[in-house]
Amino acid sequence: MSQTADNKPQLLIDLTNARHATALDASSILHRMQIEAFLERVSEVVGRVEGFSEKLRQCGDGHTRSVSYERYHDVITLHGKRGSGKTTFLLSALELLQDHAKRKAAFPERFKNINNDDDGLNGLCVLEILDPTLFGLHEHLLLSLMAKIAFEVRSTVKNSERNLCGGHNGHCKLEEWESHLRQFAKALKHMGETRDDLDTPLPKETVEWEDSQFIFEQNMENAQRSFGLEREFHKFLNESLQLIGRRAFVLALDDIDTRPQIGWHVLEVLRRYFTSPQLVVVLSGDMDLFKTIIEKQQLKIFDLNFASNAEVRKEFKSRVDGLTEQYLLKILRTPSRINLGSFQAAVKQWERRYRNISPSVKEVGSLLWTSQRQN
Repeated sequence: MSQTADNKPQLLIDLTNARHATALDASSILHRMQIEAFLERVSEVVGRVEGFSEKLRQCGDGHTRSVSYERYHDVITLHGKRGSGKTTFLLSALELLQDHAKRKAAFPERFKNINNDDDGLNGLCVLEILDPTLFGLHEHLLLSLMAKIAFEVRSTVKNSERNLCGGHNGHCKLEEWESHLRQFAKALKHMGETRDDLDTPLPKETVEWEDSQFIFEQNMENAQRSFGLEREFHKFLNESLQLIGRRAFVLALDDIDTRPQIGWHVLEVLRRYFTSPQLVVVLSGDMDLFKTIIEKQQLKIFDLNFASNAEVRKEFKSRVDGLTEQYLLKILRTPSRINLGSFQAAVKQWERRYRNISPSVKEVGSLLWTSQRQN
């Protein structure tokens, strides 16, 4: 929303920009209320970082037992049908997160009564949008994220003047971080952590079963890695952020609902690993399609699918619906859902918020939709 020459607020939407998803400036953001809700939600998640980091430090090497270790499912979901502008909204919102000056100009009310000019969103590392539907065979979301973070850390350290080596006792933080990165990748391999949406799993390594003690110890080691893998990932996030001097990473996942197999893989990674406030995850898609993806997996519990006999499915319907809703409420929590709606619905919402606005359509070079406050 911008200001006119006579200091009247104005919303200006250039429909020529609607042909392709692109980041919009403040004067062209129709979903202003949703942007405000998005920024507030990100601020709430990042507000937990300090306490979580302290808890992580107390857990030492990530395997220390802690009955009070907390897991956060704080995925922010942008819900809307096809063509509702989810990708454009996502690009615009991420640009605001990344640019303090633009955020302050677009939403000055966020900075009222703030002494240090920090609205709770400074110091974020916004990663490029990831589209899991473009994944190749056996490509894993967790490894794709780690590759993005590794690139960000190495680039930032290379371009900075910080000396991360040669400290006390020859300690090198960068080398230690690289070592932890390799260990984590190795742990994934030993655990057999692969995509769970594939029809044909990777062939398992053959082992000699004659030595029962060896097998027992190997299984115990794998079980221990399983318990600690999530915390190791949290530790990796924390160390990476310390190296680049940021508070949290922001990862946006777009269009995962358009490919059900990939969608379930993404949801499971969110449930099992993306449980740290130091990783703010933004997910865009259609909530009805998410529900369908989850329901398909819950049917498998009862050895059913969408093609199963209708009478049999009806018998298990209440249980399947209950499991589906429980999964949705845990991973894609209702308070973190932002509904974009259609263009027409967004216009009506805007007019309800700013009641004395009169919309008009006119052509000035290209087709423009304007909405301007009247006297």
